[in-house]
Amino acid sequence: MANSFSIVHQNIQSINAKFSTLLANLNAFSELPDLLFLSEIWAEDEIIEDFTISHYSMASTCNSNYRAGGVAVYFRNTLPCSSMSLNLTTCDVIKSSVTINNIDITFICFYRFHFHSVDDFLVEISNILANEKSKNIVLLGDFNIDFLSPCRHTNEYNILLSSYGFVQLIHEPTRPISGTCLDHIWIKILHNGLSNYSSSVLNLKISDHCWTSLDFSMSNSHKIINNFTFKPSLKLDKNKLFDFLSNESWLECYALSNPSLSFDKFQSILETHVSNSTISKVIKKPNVKLKPWISNKLTKLIDKRNKLAKKVRKHPYQTRLFSHYNIICESVKDEIKKCRDTFYHTKLDEHSGNSKFEWKMVNSILNKDVTSNVSSILVDNIPVSDTLTISNHFNSFFTNISDKVPISSPSSNVLSASSLDLVPDSVQSNSFFFTPFTSLEIINIINSLKNSCSTNHFFISNKTLKEISFLIADVVCFIFNNSVTHGLFPASLKNSIVIPLHKKGSKLDANNYRPISLLSPFSKVFEKGIKSRVVSFLDHTNFFSSAQFGFRKNLSTEQALEKFSSEILNGLISSKMCAGLFIDITKAFDMVDHSLLLQKLENAGFRYSSLV
Repeated sequence: MANSFSIVHQNIQSINAKFSTLLANLNAFSELPDLLFLSEIWAEDEIIEDFTISHYSMASTCNSNYRAGGVAVYFRNTLPCSSMSLNLTTCDVIKSSVTINNIDITFICFYRFHFHSVDDFLVEISNILANEKSKNIVLLGDFNIDFLSPCRHTNEYNILLSSYGFVQLIHEPTRPISGTCLDHIWIKILHNGLSNYSSSVLNLKISDHCWTSLDFSMSNSHKIINNFTFKPSLKLDKNKLFDFLSNESWLECYALSNPSLSFDKFQSILETHVSNSTISKVIKKPNVKLKPWISNKLTKLIDKRNKLAKKVRKHPYQTRLFSHYNIICESVKDEIKKCRDTFYHTKLDEHSGNSKFEWKMVNSILNKDVTSNVSSILVDNIPVSDTLTISNHFNSFFTNISDKVPISSPSSNVLSASSLDLVPDSVQSNSFFFTPFTSLEIINIINSLKNSCSTNHFFISNKTLKEISFLIADVVCFIFNNSVTHGLFPASLKNSIVIPLHKKGSKLDANNYRPISLLSPFSKVFEKGIKSRVVSFLDHTNFFSSAQFGFRKNLSTEQALEKFSSEILNGLISSKMCAGLFIDITKAFDMVDHSLLLQKLENAGFRYSSLV
């Protein structure tokens, strides 16, 4: 339905095995559902978190006692929705409360265990409904009760829900292999704004259960259109920007001796010129595919199968039509596997040897979520989903992380600077001095940045920065040299967008994330210039051990492994005993004692303004 609010349910029978099929079928729809419920997900809490869908947040209840259970719900990121699992004996249940067009709706999705008695289930569902205060309620899922088969349990089930004012919308088989109607949608709607609705059943061959859906006609519903969307976009007029910068004297920047104030003025002027050179226009842009391997051919084939499925429902006795439909279904199944395998084989062959890209593909194949999206987190052992609360919790956690790392014994305490017994001959007699930046060096460093077009976090992209580098190099060079002279790093360059990156374990625990800081491109330029001088000095004074391979130019982990293997082999050949000690330090970067670091730097030759 156009301008509708749609809810779907699919018994998936293993999200791990059927996830690719689910995404391919979703991608074939012109509009994606607002709420997607899955039953029989057959997954554990640690696994289900990896099965993410673009544009959606997810909540789930997994069954640790029964592997063929579990229910999950995916809801649009922009949708005000809260979900919770209900603790029942006879079924897995997840309850979602949604507000759409100022109307509150409660959705309760069930997966009833077939081995539990229907009588016990009716008692539990009656308790839920007796305590439910919402006026608009939808019950859906796999109830494992054949609504088409008249018997005592079916009649009692029907009478119970009818007594609470519910109406059943599904009156046809939802499990074609047995001809039974096990997947139901019951609604109780008291708001006039929800009075126009429709339901449907579609066999997408995702599992042996059909896809059931419910659509409410909503005049102001904002759908996820899965073909093309018209959206506003900002376009930079580079010729106009070049004209502005060519006529800019930067006198206000040169007049300020404080490097922080000077850089802030430079950034303000540059940002103004970029803003005045930016125009807004509406562009037609295709949405990102749910998975990159989903081809147009596959999407068209699934669409053809769905249209045939509707014809088969209208003409169930046309054997030739039914036979053709089954052939198309098998073709879709084969095409999904072919598209997926071909895509990943091709990409891995194209980027053979690129370990970063290879791991990215492996994570994609395994449905590992490596994005920074955090839908909920534990705060004082209470799950919260409010974005501001989550952000403040991570900010507090990351800034005080050194206080949270447990110390096993007093002997393992971090050494303080005052406890150091510095060996006199280990003190470097040479002192480090900064050589001034040059405009040409600034241009070269800017051109060495990654060629990113993104301006999501900062007002200017690296690509644009490269194109204007020759127009701003002189003033940037002045500010950086002024900063070095005063031993003062511009304050605004310390600001960053911090993204929590999940590393291991539960995604509800902040301790299982590490922070990634997105810095201003000017901060990166300054950092690269300082690094080249520091490393050059340390190389000149033979500071680095010959056994250090990490973070050194022209040295790699492969060389470290080669040396390590060679040492072991030579030891074995010489009949020596070989031993290895491997240390993994928790939160190593965050646990650095800054006073100790400063003393070590001074000991290495960094003195005066370079140590401020």
